[in-house]
Amino acid sequence: MFGRHKLTHDAVATVVSCSDAAHNVAVKGNGYTKLEYDLVVDVRPVDAAPFRAETSHWFAIFLSPNPGDQIKARCNPETKHVKLDVDDDPRFDQKLHAAAAEDARQAQRQADLAAPPGTAPAAQSAGPRKFSLDGTLDPELQQLMQLEEDERRRGT
Repeated sequence: MFGRHKLTHDAVATVVSCSDAAHNVAVKGNGYTKLEYDLVVDVRPVDAAPFRAETSHWFAIFLSPNPGDQIKARCNPETKHVKLDVDDDPRFDQKLHAAAAEDARQAQRQADLAAPPGTAPAAQSAGPRKFSLDGTLDPELQQLMQLEEDERRRGT
């Protein structure tokens, strides 16, 4: 009875699917909006047979995983209980993601400053865009528009 959900193995979880459709609650904190996502993952534990399981985890809206993403996890192969470990992963940790994005912006700025006059501008140095150069919507803007449309349809 006790220890049923004890996580006994380190593992790598590969995302098979990720959805927030079953959850209507958004939590805002530290400037970020988080949603609870339901995931189906293929789990490859150290020293145990792989298995497929479902789990849920809170992610910032624009930092949720995509199918194929690999995430550190802890698991119990006997019960197929899985807990994702996104600490120290800049793909999913808001503060690390923001710091990595700022580092990339600063590096690009320094590269722009060091380039000789007349050098073509770098694509990323122009700042955020709502539209790409070919006139299509920015993928993050498309995702936000889809989230708003989903909320409208749910009546929230």
